[in-house]
Amino acid sequence: SEPARREEQIMSAIIVALFAAFAAMLYTFAGTIATAACTSILGGLYLCRCLKFVARDEQLFVEELTELRVINGAATILLPLSHKRSYKRKAPSLAPSEYCIVRNSLTGQRRVEQGPMLLFLNPYDEMEGAKKTAISLRATEFVRFLNKQTGQVRVEVGEQGNVIPSVDEVFLDSQGVRNAISLKSSEYVKIEDGRTGAHRLEIGEKLVFLGPFEEIVGNKLQVISLKATEFVRFLDKQTGQVRVEVGEQGKVVPTVDEVLLDGQVRSAIPLKSSEYVKIENQKTGAIRVERGEKLVFLGPFEEVVGSVQT
Repeated sequence: SEPARREEQIMSAIIVALFAAFAAMLYTFAGTIATAACTSILGGLYLCRCLKFVARDEQLFVEELTELRVINGAATILLPLSHKRSYKRKAPSLAPSEYCIVRNSLTGQRRVEQGPMLLFLNPYDEMEGAKKTAISLRATEFVRFLNKQTGQVRVEVGEQGNVIPSVDEVFLDSQGVRNAISLKSSEYVKIEDGRTGAHRLEIGEKLVFLGPFEEIVGNKLQVISLKATEFVRFLDKQTGQVRVEVGEQGKVVPTVDEVLLDGQVRSAIPLKSSEYVKIENQKTGAIRVERGEKLVFLGPFEEVVGSVQT
């Protein structure tokens, strides 16, 4: 760094001046005086090379003969004469909402360091990239992280701060933070697990947070609200069974395997006291007759034969 280069230049100038003084003294004096001067100059050279002052927010890196040593500030250090070189670095400051990834170049291991702190690096440590800001989630948000090593997905939901991915995690969703699905009391949604293929239904009013491998199937749908004179039939695509819901009720919702048999809600058949109607079970072929006065609701596989008769 620039401060380190300036320090080396100053030290070099001091050493040159000391050697010049040493040569002049040798030329002028001899014997004991010369020896004392030599000792004094060599001592000064040693102090200039080996005496280091490390501030509180600095680290001193010392390259010894076989290894790298790190000394954290604040400190006053007298280094051995045999070291190769030394240099100082400012310790990065991490705010409470900041973190960084540190990699050890010797072992290849990576770790996350989170603020607030002064980051004092270990020997052979280097920061990977710049400092990053932790994720802050609102009550209606969630985020999913994919671990590239294990394939596992971690989900963090709801109101919380300082959400940080591990060294092996990346965003599962390209947009990073996502909004929960807000369902009104008249809405529902179908959700599919992309790993297992399983489906589930969520009915409002609520906030829905997706699980590790889940996605919405289609859009939000409206629940069915039946009047007293209405009915609806659902066909289960897996079993072939038909479910019939009749009369006044709210929040009628198909299961994950059901679809509307008739494509819509149907009205019951109103019969006056002088009227009747024939109804056929299209599965068995059986026919039944319903006489008024009443409301007639069709069964699972039934349809009206002809029209209402008197």
